[in-house]
Amino acid sequence: MAYLRQLATLFIVLVPAFFSTRVYSQAMPMFNDPLRIREVEAYAEKLELTNQQKEAVLQAYDRYVQAYERVRNSEVQKFEDLVTAFAERFGFMQFEIPQHDEIKTIIDKGKRAMSSINRVDNSFFDNITGMLTEPQQGILKRIRNDRELAAYRIIVLEMLSELNRSARPNLSKLVNQVVDEESPETKVVLETYERRMLKHAEDSLNTIIEVIDLAFDMIDELGLRDMEREEMFMLFMDEEKVVDFKSRG
Repeated sequence: MAYLRQLATLFIVLVPAFFSTRVYSQAMPMFNDPLRIREVEAYAEKLELTNQQKEAVLQAYDRYVQAYERVRNSEVQKFEDLVTAFAERFGFMQFEIPQHDEIKTIIDKGKRAMSSINRVDNSFFDNITGMLTEPQQGILKRIRNDRELAAYRIIVLEMLSELNRSARPNLSKLVNQVVDEESPETKVVLETYERRMLKHAEDSLNTIIEVIDLAFDMIDELGLRDMEREEMFMLFMDEEKVVDFKSRG
């Protein structure tokens, strides 16, 4: 718990800078885009599909596009509208710390949108799994891992890579750049790596949310909401007080 409170303190130190800079939500990709037809064609080539399998996959893809569009116009749109309204309130000349409940609402809607996209992706992959041979299903499992992990790379892993650069590389892609064909042993190692990365990404997202909750609790505890921006900057320029905040964990 102590390290979480220290991370929360760091978050609070960054609050004045963060909320005094306009957030351009439309320029910030937050979720996986829908699978493009060229990606599906690349999957077909990798899976070495027969013509009959390709036709069935394209039919499943048509249904997938329609399902994604419904999610895009509902859960994703609700999240983007909320973030846009939020960003308009916190322009460069408008300094204000948002209410904890507002942040929780944004996080909840973001998680709901992310979950909905993942559900649509899984439905597509489930629909084509039954038409594949066992070796093809093994390849598809790796494709699913990559797609699911991509969602976390957009938000969680990019954020973590700013703190630890070892979170940035994609080992599977690096290996595929230097070998023409994966050996059976390499496939096992990479599949294990991908599943572990996915688990770490899920855990990291939960930790980030916990840190945000702690940070806003500490904001209220320290009475930061009642401070002017300049006063808050001066507070965190006081090294002794910052050390005291960190020691409270």
